Order: sequence, then structure tokens, then C-alpha cells
Amino acid sequence: MNTTYSTWPVILIPYNLPPWLCMKPSSFILSCIIPGKSSPGIDIDVYLQPLISELKLLWSGVDAFDAFGGETFKLRAALHSTINDFLAYAMLSGWSTAGYDACPRCTHSTNSGRFGGKICYVGHMNWLDPDHPYRSEANLFDGTTASGSAPKSISGSDVLRQQEKIEYTYGKTTKRLKRPNRAREVGVSTNMVNDSNCEDTNHNLWNKKSIFFELPYWEHYPLRHNLDVMHSEKNVCDNILGTLLDMDKSRDYVNARKGLQKLGIKEHLWLQDRPNREPYMPPASYTMSTEEKERFLKVLQKIRAPDGYGSSISRCVNMKQRKLINLKSHDNHVLMQDILTVALRASKATKVIDLLRELSCFSKSLCSHTLEHDELNVLQSKIVIILCRMEMEFMPTFFTIMVHLLIHLVEEAKLGGPVQYRWMYPIERYLAHLKSYVTNKAQPQGSIAEGYTLEETLTFCSRYLEGVETIFNRTKRNDDGSQDMSDYLYRSGGRVLVQNLDTSTPEGQLRKILAAKNSNSGVVVEADGETYYGKLKDIYELDYFGQCKIVMFNCAWVDIHRGVKKFEDGSVCVNFSKLMHTGRNLVDDPFIFSCQAKQVFYVEDEMQKGWSIDTGEIL
Repeated sequence: MNTTYSTWPVILIPYNLPPWLCMKPSSFILSCIIPGKSSPGIDIDVYLQPLISELKLLWSGVDAFDAFGGETFKLRAALHSTINDFLAYAMLSGWSTAGYDACPRCTHSTNSGRFGGKICYVGHMNWLDPDHPYRSEANLFDGTTASGSAPKSISGSDVLRQQEKIEYTYGKTTKRLKRPNRAREVGVSTNMVNDSNCEDTNHNLWNKKSIFFELPYWEHYPLRHNLDVMHSEKNVCDNILGTLLDMDKSRDYVNARKGLQKLGIKEHLWLQDRPNREPYMPPASYTMSTEEKERFLKVLQKIRAPDGYGSSISRCVNMKQRKLINLKSHDNHVLMQDILTVALRASKATKVIDLLRELSCFSKSLCSHTLEHDELNVLQSKIVIILCRMEMEFMPTFFTIMVHLLIHLVEEAKLGGPVQYRWMYPIERYLAHLKSYVTNKAQPQGSIAEGYTLEETLTFCSRYLEGVETIFNRTKRNDDGSQDMSDYLYRSGGRVLVQNLDTSTPEGQLRKILAAKNSNSGVVVEADGETYYGKLKDIYELDYFGQCKIVMFNCAWVDIHRGVKKFEDGSVCVNFSKLMHTGRNLVDDPFIFSCQAKQVFYVEDEMQKGWSIDTGEIL
């Protein structure tokens, strides 16, 4: 199939299922397939009309039969929100996600301007408290003070009122009105945007009236379309890596430095002319030397993550060109949350480590499985400060629309709940699964529909089959042989660290060799007010004559007095050549219950040989 061919499946996710089940592919409903070969654009509403009709019918209620209770009832359903990438956000909402007003949450109050030939989204000082000192530090930012306030998200009723004035005829041959050229310069008009009146330009801000407003409840929703955390993390990580390693996606280039001189800010970063040579770009706080880049990439090349944690990032390291290549979305996810700042600290690579660590902690907290409302308020205050500090250190060109969207993710978490039920990871994996159905490349939509129907039928039947292997009783990739976890007195919290391997077969011996080579099974235990760091050596299962079972971990423990270094920012270095004991004597007591362990893994420090940095608990 041609890579330019684009098919758009529309998937429904039933949220009334348990949390561990609703995001499974077996629970997804493929409602319709929008054919290619090109993107439908904002004409996507034409293809969504049958779905909207059925949703309106479900809102009124349809007759259904309860087989368990033996009675009929009215089945009702409502659409919660849409999960989509940023491109599809524009198609579904009708708001253009390109240009100066690209932010769908700030809408006409988006703080943006042109700098170095790029549109930048700065001015995050407007989210600070009115008396915050950063507001008056013009020389640290874009040369202007912040007198405005944070833009307020527009309500659904206001959106509907504005969209009703739009006249749009569906069809790609329709000529769309162009918006007037409203050039903005960073440092000139970013504060004036908040005071602009959108009533006179509504016909330019919206492209169409969204078909979702045909649903009677849609205008009352505070969160109608989700900003995708997956793509936000990926783009922010790409910006950081590209700038630090000076790769193709670097946001620090000649035109950006010329822009600083034009605004008269950050004089220490201005270009310096040299006779008969290219202008010299003075190093910024985030600039890495060739030696620092090599140390940083060596750390990534040596990383051994636990099984199932992520793909092998070492394969993406290109030492010859000193860059990272072929990073996937999940690679950026684990880099942002666990590995990036640890690798930078292990290589002493840049002066903005602490700032990037705060951004990493924000990303990890936002993606937590449980969210408290008070903690989210604190998290919102932190991301505002982080973005303001990043404006001090990085070039304005660093702040693309995806970086700006970070400031809205906490508010959406308050409205929509944990991001695990609102991001694109399960959808992207499912789309790859649907792509595997395409056997006839001349008819991809028909192949997907036929494959989905077949699998849906088999999935339904397998729920009632006994004595045969199905997707519900199939042996897992790593099976430790336990049939019923209720047999265990202490259950193991979190993911399994190391599996029991049958070494009586060649396959088992090979798996054991690979596990010993690639595993990084670090554990942390808190006891008596102290934190102990160790590595897993063996797993023992104690079977008390069938009455109960207990899983014990035998670990090598670092001496907390000689082998542990703690820093002010909370990072920890450990040295496994300085152990508490050998574990050979009974009084050493190297054992813990599996439920007491928290899983971590360690990154080798390039500057201090023998020392490793703890990445923190793996969630």
C-alpha cells in the first residue's frame, strides 16, 4: 500500500467498563471507516453523519434486553469527548490549529508572534500571579513586561454562537476565505493579544460548524476534544533533543540569534562577526560540546531497561553523527519521564539539567494513574514557572504550539481524569493492528472491515468456549506457571521483575542468558525510615504444603553509608561495589517479600566510574 494512502478508522471506546478493560483492543468498537486516499479535512463531518444519528438515538434511549435479569430496559449512551491528534483536532472542532491563533484553548487570545522566521507561542508570564516578579523582568524574556492575564477557555455555548455565523459548503472544491494577514512580532504585540475583540473576526476564526453540536448535550461540555498528551510529549522531547544535540530539529539557529539582536535582548547570545568566516554563535546555557554529546550518547547506548519497559533506545544512538535517530513516540515518553535528565546528569552534559528535571517530574506526575485535585493545582503552578524559566534559557523559536499546550494539560486532567484514558497510545497500537488486516492493497477499507468482523466474531465466541486456547486464556509472553494468584499469601505489587526460567531445555537456557544480559532489575525498599537500594539476584517461592505460597526476593543491597550519594535535587547515586554484606550468612538477611519491592533501574554514570544513578520508581 502506498505510504501516501490515508484511511481514517473511527473507534468508539465504552467507558462504562472497568478501567483495566475499557482500553483493551477487545473492547474497541470500529464504528466506521473513512476511505482514502487523502485526508478528509474539515469535510470529515460528512462521514460522521451516521454515527451522530445513532448517538442522538442512544441519547433518547433504545429498548434493550437484560439476559441476566430477564427484563427489558432503556439503554442510553452519551459521547464523552474525542481522542485525536492535533491535526484531527482542527478537523473535528472547526478551529484551525495553524497560524497565530493555533491554540484551541486560548483561541483568539493566543500569545504568539513571529521570531526568526517562525511563529512562536510565548508569553507564559500571563499565567503568573499579578505580583510575581517575573512579570517585570523584561530583559530576561522577550523584552516586554507582562500586564495581561491568562486567557479563559471559551465555553461550548459561545463556540456554538460563533459557529452559527459560519457558512460553509462541504466539498474540497469549495474556495475557503483566507484570513487577513495579521503579522505579529515577538516582543511587540504578545501582550496586546489578550485585549483583542474577537466579535468582529469570528468569521475568520472558525472554519465550519462542528457536527458534534447536533448532539443536545455537546455545548454544555467543558471538555469536548482532548489535547493528546502522547504527541505533546513527543514533540517537546524532539525539541529538547534537537536543540541539545544540534540536530536537524534544533530550535537554535542563525536567524533566531539575529532575532535576539533585533529585539535588543540577551546580548551575550548575539552573533559575532568574523572576517572571511561564518558568524560565531556564542554558546548558550543548553549548548553541549562535542565531548559532552559523546558522553551523553554513551550513557544512552549502555542503558539496559527492564523487560517490557520500552524498546532498546541504544539502537537509536548514532555515535558517528552524534545524534538520535528513529525514535518512536513511546521512546520519547520514557526519555522525557525517566531517562533524559538522568543521562544528562550522568554525563554532566548541560547547565539546564535541573530545569529539564522539573519538566520531567511534571510529565511523570501528570501521567500518574491517580490524580488528586489539590495536587493538580500545585502541578499547574509548577508548569507555569517551568515554562517561564524555559523562556529565560531557550530561544523563542523553541516554543512551538506543542510546547505551549503543556500549560493546558493540567486543566484538561481536572475535567477529563487520568491521561491513560484520553491519550493516543492504545489507539495508535490498534491502528497498527487494523493495518495488518490489509491483504488486498487495492481495497484497504474492505480488508479492514472484513478482518475486524472476523476477529469480532471470534472474540465473542471465545468468551463461551471451554477447553480450547483463546485470547482470554492464552499463555502470556512471560509466564511463571502460577495459575491462581489467590494462592499467594503476599501478592507482588507492580510488574513482575524476573521470571522463573526452565533451564532444562535449550530454549530456557537461551532465555536465561538473554535475561542476564539485558535485564536491569533494580529494587528499592523503605524500612525504618531509610531507603535501601539493591539488585535482584534470585526469586524463591515458598509453598507451605498447598496452604499458601510466598514469593521472596534475594537481593544484593548497597551499603547506605558508603555506597549511596544523595543530592539536593533528590537524585541518588549508588555503588554496587560497596555492599552491606555478601548475603552468604543467615544473619545477613538479604530477603524481602515481593510486595515490599518497588522497581527501579540504574543508569551508569560516565563521570564517576562504578557509580550508577537511580531513575526513580517505575510506574
